[in-house]
Amino acid sequence: MRTSSLSDDEIELLRKYALAASVLPVQVSFGDGMYTAECDNLHLVTEARTLDALRSRVLELVPDLIEANGLNLDPKRVRLHFAFAEDMPARNVAAR
Repeated sequence: MRTSSLSDDEIELLRKYALAASVLPVQVSFGDGMYTAECDNLHLVTEARTLDALRSRVLELVPDLIEANGLNLDPKRVRLHFAFAEDMPARNVAAR
């Protein structure tokens, strides 16, 4: 008789699938003429002069970083969410 609980193999399969379908956040910032991308999940920090070059560099590095960090992720199933972080410029508000 089968119970409603999952077997150890089923739990492991679900855990692997959940990790393999991960969406990883990549924070992008700009300073000193360079764009910087950071992803804590991948231990990634890299720079480039243009956004296109930065995106290409990140995509090139992801499979190697997954392997180097021993992450249980399938590079073909990982999705990246690029978010541009920018500080708001200070405004000089005249006193009324």
